[in-house]
Parts: sequence; C-alpha cells; structure tokens
Amino acid sequence: MTWGYGSSPDHVFQARQLESGDTASFIMGVMIESNIAEGRQDIPAAGKSMLKYGQSVTDACISWESTVPVLDRLREGVRGRRNAIWKAARGLDGITGNDA
Repeated sequence: MTWGYGSSPDHVFQARQLESGDTASFIMGVMIESNIAEGRQDIPAAGKSMLKYGQSVTDACISWESTVPVLDRLREGVRGRRNAIWKAARGLDGITGNDA
C-alpha cells in the first residue's frame, strides 16, 4: 500500500480513522496497491528470471487475497463516517454542539 505523510500502513487503522469523529473529516481518500503476491522485491543480481511472479519491484503491495477484505473494511469505515455525520447533522449524536 502507499500511504501519505504521517499515515499508517495498517488498513484496519485507516478504516478506524474513517469512523472517528476526530480524524474522519481530514481523510479525503485512500490508495491501495495490490498485486498477486504481498510485499516487494529487489531485482536480483542474477537477473529478472529470478524474480517472483506477481510481486512488485517498486512499492510494497498487499496480496490479491487481502484486497477484497481490505476494501470491505474500508467500506465499513466510510459507512460509519457517513452515519456519524448524518446523526450529528440531526442532533442525534448525544453530544450538544458536536461538529463531527
């Protein structure tokens, strides 16, 4: 995954940030780099024939198997954020003057 300055490479942490009233309004988007195999690799001195198929040689990526669960968790984070904003706009958040 690629993460901006001051952020975490933990997708669960980032999803929780989407749900949090303290940070949700500061998050504009996410970028996930996914490949067949997780991680990254250097190009071997022996040549490209020694590369592992489906693994990045640039940025570390999450595996293909991890991609859908990560997107599902991030979707839940977005839903949580939208729900919190909806409740706050209607005064249903239980906190007077909350501008989440």
